[in-house]
Amino acid sequence: MTVKGCKSGPKVRKAGAQNLAKWQADHPSGGRLQHGAYSLMVKGRYLDGRYREAKRLNAVMDSLVEGLGGASHLTPNQSLLLTSGIRPKLITLMCISDYLDKQDTLLDEGGNLLACLSKNYISFSNALRLDLLALTQMAGKPKLPDLDGYLKKHYGAKK
Repeated sequence: MTVKGCKSGPKVRKAGAQNLAKWQADHPSGGRLQHGAYSLMVKGRYLDGRYREAKRLNAVMDSLVEGLGGASHLTPNQSLLLTSGIRPKLITLMCISDYLDKQDTLLDEGGNLLACLSKNYISFSNALRLDLLALTQMAGKPKLPDLDGYLKKHYGAKK
């Protein structure tokens, strides 16, 4: 399968093959070669605010927080759901999306959807949908000020 938009030439491919061979020689039992969403490069790009991936993720997270009334209005449950539930799912979905943008086709040689679409994307997008639904249900209704409180705040107390 060819990767559209990939800027690696013969030198880069050769260096990658050499690095893999060196890693395999250093780890004859196999070990845990981390790649894809588990690699430090991918995780680091979403954690370091200088990269476009982190900026895109932070923009989405900021808009979610703003939609809930700002950080000062978040409950502890909402904060936990945002950081531990929604953020990792967004990172995974963004990684899959970036991968798909580089593919020539969304089908494998057998005519089936790519594995990341048929299982992971659907599972993560549904889990994200349920988390977002739970997040909005936790929000509740905003408290409206009573008339006396509003008048005192904007026009001062009666003399």
